[in-house]
Amino acid sequence: MIYRFCYRTNYPITTYLSLVGVIFGVVLATLGEVSSKTFGITLTLLGSLSAAMKTVVTNRLQTGGILSLSTLELFYRTGPLTCALGLIAGGLNGEMKRLWEGFQGQAKDVALRVLFLVVNAVMALALNIVSFSTNRDTSPLTMAVAANVKQVLSIVIGVVLDGERMEVVNVVGE
Repeated sequence: MIYRFCYRTNYPITTYLSLVGVIFGVVLATLGEVSSKTFGITLTLLGSLSAAMKTVVTNRLQTGGILSLSTLELFYRTGPLTCALGLIAGGLNGEMKRLWEGFQGQAKDVALRVLFLVVNAVMALALNIVSFSTNRDTSPLTMAVAANVKQVLSIVIGVVLDGERMEVVNVVGE
């Protein structure tokens, strides 16, 4: 919807009809929630809006308008600010303190933690490169549908591999 209103992009009616299943799935997934608070709903809505805006903006920065940046150039230009904001957020919520405390152990433990951090960072970079490249080659709408499919697959894998219990309310809603 953001793409449609901000950039006056029209999609065929079949595209909108195909999204009915996605919307229905999201409604079913949220019907089983037992309680909610205004703060939680507000954070969820802000997170959804932020994710949608990120998808639209990264698509536009890579495909149209004045800029047509490659994926890696987009990382190069936005990386330092993103890193600074992540460090600030990590400092404000106590993650940096916990990380520092984790490094106060023996050399073997510290080396293992550093290895985990490096592997995590490389995997996150690879995920973002693939995500941004796919966004450039498809559309924000495709990315939104793919994100919902990923959520469904995560739940199914959790049920199958980890033996998570699914109640009737979780499957079909209230």
